[in-house]
Amino acid sequence: MKTNALEPFIPEYIRVLQEGNTDEIYKWQALKNFQENWDIEAADFRTMFDSSLQAESDNLWASMNYYPKRMIMEFAEVNQEKVRDMFRTLFDEKAELADRIHFFLKGCEDFLTFLNAQEDREKNGAALSQGHAGNFFLPGLPLPRSLLHLQIH
Repeated sequence: MKTNALEPFIPEYIRVLQEGNTDEIYKWQALKNFQENWDIEAADFRTMFDSSLQAESDNLWASMNYYPKRMIMEFAEVNQEKVRDMFRTLFDEKAELADRIHFFLKGCEDFLTFLNAQEDREKNGAALSQGHAGNFFLPGLPLPRSLLHLQIH
């Protein structure tokens, strides 16, 4: 990271903090918490991730319709090793930044696809158990011909 580009702004930032404008100090506290708790090798990656992203204000991890922390937690529940690998790659400064971001986003897309398919299966199972066979589909899973003629009432 080119820190010299930030140098002209540091004195102004210090002045603002010294004047008592601490409305945004929670962001620095969240960063400190992250630095103190992040351990990519933690046995329980999901718990470590949760501990690392604690803040006084949840607006850092959730806003409007975006819940990045919650989604990563769900991804880690499915496969914490894949999530760990996604973060290893994301933080590997030897690789190009664009490649790291692409890998991470692709991993997130793969998890979302999996979770959406799982949700569809759960909805379909509920429809079947309630006798609503006409209101479901099983993406990627063809029904056996012997079941196509059944009417469930």
